Amino acid sequence: MFGSSVFLSQFFQLARGASATEAGLLTLPMIAGLFLASTVVGQLISRYGRWKPYLVGGGVLLVAGLLMQGLVMGADTPCWELAVAMVMVGIGVGSTQQNLVLAVQNQVALRDMGAASSTVAFFRSLGGAAGVAALGALLSSHVSSAITSGLTAAGIPASATSSSGGQIPNLATLPAAIRTIVEDAYGDSVALMFLVAAPLALIALVAILFLREVPLRTTIDVDDEAPTRIEAAPAVADHDDLGSVLEGRVRDGDRPASGAVLTVIDRGGRQLARTVVDDDGYYWLAADSGEVPHLLVAQWRGTPHVELLGGTVGRRDVALTGDAPTGRHRAITDVTVLDAATEVLPTVTR
Repeated sequence: MFGSSVFLSQFFQLARGASATEAGLLTLPMIAGLFLASTVVGQLISRYGRWKPYLVGGGVLLVAGLLMQGLVMGADTPCWELAVAMVMVGIGVGSTQQNLVLAVQNQVALRDMGAASSTVAFFRSLGGAAGVAALGALLSSHVSSAITSGLTAAGIPASATSSSGGQIPNLATLPAAIRTIVEDAYGDSVALMFLVAAPLALIALVAILFLREVPLRTTIDVDDEAPTRIEAAPAVADHDDLGSVLEGRVRDGDRPASGAVLTVIDRGGRQLARTVVDDDGYYWLAADSGEVPHLLVAQWRGTPHVELLGGTVGRRDVALTGDAPTGRHRAITDVTVLDAATEVLPTVTR
């Protein structure tokens, strides 16, 4: 992101002869791609609770966009080809930059949120500054070498341009022959810079692939003691000695609601058991012997879903959409109030 915004402007001014204003406007395809990707991907992550597929897709587009810029960019490249490459880079950056921060924030406690966010921002800024400095040094070195070689091949002294003294040449004051050499030198040098950046983006993509995806949490803070997932559940008949046993599947439409938190409470508002739905949508839990389960509460993506048990146990499949009742903020029973996180509040009497 840092390198593209800095060096694309130089490319359009020194390799295409555009003014500073025109150079800024010519980078709008990249800005548009970044804006659209960050907005749309953010909405999709909030809706479906998954972030890794978008990070991987953004990383692939970023690598492809940098490679395309490095391979096709030149003083005479058609604008539409440059625009396609810039859009790909913009979508790649928009899909990854802020969502990497989200991936970190999703796995830290609220008390550590500021430290985690500032750490990510610090290393991102540090990497961006170091990258721009390194690529700028590469650009300067290659431009000087290319201009000198071009002038020597044309039989023109190297002192004919101001770039021989380390200054950026003014294309408007250069003769046509020298101007063509300078434009080609900057076009080829900027293309080389993006080719060098592409492998670095590939390393970032590989790092993203190794990230472990944790579904987007629906609470402000992480639980101190996260419920343990049930990998497999034996038949109810084998667990009669454990008390009241509930098992079944939880689905959201046609999909298993993996990661949903299930809580069983009695009529007095006491929690009897709690578990997390596994990847196949299956759950199994057992309440203490002698207790009467009254409600089964499923917490799924910020919305509690309440099932009335009334003391019954055994098989209980839960449908989170359709005809099953859901509550967005609070669900009230005869004697129990639940908040949005399905935590039991003090009991009430109607």
